[in-house]
Amino acid sequence: MFHLTHRCHNRAFLLKFACDRNAYRCKLREQLREHELWLLDYCVTCNHVHLLVDAPERGEISAWMQRVAGEFARAYNRRKGRSNAFWGDNYHATLVEEGSYLWRCLCYIELNMVRAGVVSHPREWEWVGYREIMGQRKRNRLLDLDRLCWRLATEDLEAAQKHLEASLAQALAGERGGREPC
Repeated sequence: MFHLTHRCHNRAFLLKFACDRNAYRCKLREQLREHELWLLDYCVTCNHVHLLVDAPERGEISAWMQRVAGEFARAYNRRKGRSNAFWGDNYHATLVEEGSYLWRCLCYIELNMVRAGVVSHPREWEWVGYREIMGQRKRNRLLDLDRLCWRLATEDLEAAQKHLEASLAQALAGERGGREPC
């Protein structure tokens, strides 16, 4: 499993409009059908994305990210009549271990827009996996919830939902923000 982050060029707010974040999410969904990997969580912000991905081979992630990032950038530039780079550097990948680290990573991704001061709870940001995990988003889903439960070693989705809610409540009560040193 890998936590992927990808920033817009010069940290510009190129994903500031809902239509662009929706288009990125559509590109993710389209490419998930073409590659052997599972998306476990995501957050699309205004200037970067977080993706929690499970794949049998790291090469599959590279191919997937190349297609998602490249096709999205080309479509965005065509639509906006621009020719500049969309993405800053290559995406960054951090290996995610199972167990408590995976839970912390999941919460970190979910709380991204809370830390940015945009929302007070992940349920308020439409472009995060929270609504899918909680069963509130039924159509056009991206996450493989069965795979997520398996990786989290939970009994079922309801157990994962309860644990996630408790973890988020604890983090929000403690006002834990910023990057975690681990």
